[in-house]
Amino acid sequence: MLVEGERQVGEFDMRRKLGLGLLVLGFWQGAVCVAAGAAASAVAPAGLRQEVLDDFRPVQTPAKGRAKAPAKSAVKAPASAWTVGSSDQVRASLRQDPKFGQCMDYDFAGVSGYAVLRRALPTSWPERFELLAQIKGSGAGVNDLQIKLIDASGENVWWANKVNLQMPSKLTELKLRSRQIDFAWGPSKDKRLKQTESIEFVVAAGQTERGGGKGSFCLAGLAMNEKPPEPAFWPEPIITVDSGFVDFDYQTPREFNGLALRKCTEGCAITLDLTRR
Repeated sequence: MLVEGERQVGEFDMRRKLGLGLLVLGFWQGAVCVAAGAAASAVAPAGLRQEVLDDFRPVQTPAKGRAKAPAKSAVKAPASAWTVGSSDQVRASLRQDPKFGQCMDYDFAGVSGYAVLRRALPTSWPERFELLAQIKGSGAGVNDLQIKLIDASGENVWWANKVNLQMPSKLTELKLRSRQIDFAWGPSKDKRLKQTESIEFVVAAGQTERGGGKGSFCLAGLAMNEKPPEPAFWPEPIITVDSGFVDFDYQTPREFNGLALRKCTEGCAITLDLTRR
């Protein structure tokens, strides 16, 4: 799973070696999702949207009348809702993956620029959500991957920019949380993401010596899961200590930027294991 700087964890087991000692835990809000131990559930609460935005099945062209089917050699590949584009001197072409995904082959030809895979995709966005994409790629270049959401005017853009992303060679889930998608530019005074009409996946030449090059970017799944709004007050964690183990149960899924662990410096040692129930 490509989730920059994030881990999903649930149970905090602190295994004592020479004694639990003095232990202080600090959290700050943001990226690490702390599941609620045994109380956490993978099932979305009722009323929350879970939508497949594109299953990447080929777009079939409806038959007209009862015309005789053409010879097999003359049958064209099904149309795709996706198109490609590029900046000057950069070459890009669309290719269908055997597993119904779409691939963009690109060649920067020694210049800086970008190649873009795009489609019309009218979407209304809830307040909190996760955007999930199955991606893979090839090529020696280390480039930026930009995910752009564009409104009907084409002038207001929200984006997430993955700088110097090494593309995975096998299909891997890229997860973007709503707070990781920012208003990039545009004349709108309302910067909140509510409604967009198209989506783009842009491979932009990286700014290091390994940027650019020739390669491919493939997309094989696109979905959106709505997340419940944050409560006005978070419940206090239930903390239990048993034989040197300390368990923090937050009672509900919650996101954090990180965990700070401080212990005594003399006379004790603590091993910290982060596991998910």
